[in-house]
Amino acid sequence: MHKTTDGLEKAFVEQIKHSYLYDDGDAGLVFMNPTTYDQVHLSRDMVGDSVAYLQPEMIVDLTMYEGQALSIELPPRVTATIETTEPVVKRPDGVFVLQARHARHRRPHHGAAAYRSRHACGRVD
Repeated sequence: MHKTTDGLEKAFVEQIKHSYLYDDGDAGLVFMNPTTYDQVHLSRDMVGDSVAYLQPEMIVDLTMYEGQALSIELPPRVTATIETTEPVVKRPDGVFVLQARHARHRRPHHGAAAYRSRHACGRVD
């Protein structure tokens, strides 16, 4: 049993820069300390949604305790290339409209499927 007067041992936690190497599937994501060349595996759960922003050779900060990673911090900005996007139209009121086609059910008296456009709107200031 512990008393309130008992002291706690201090934990030595440090942030160490690592380079992202690759995704090793079930073994996790592999990072390397560029100074010591030590490799660390992190689970996808630890990285969370940030895994979508990882790029090969990206430098991240790992919070480490006794050789184990406790957390990861990605750079505040990421440069990415948009490879594909839907056509966008700017309306006179300044709202950009993204048009996407959705097939409607074929009517018995029409020979071809009829289409209608659905619109997703958003304002860019």
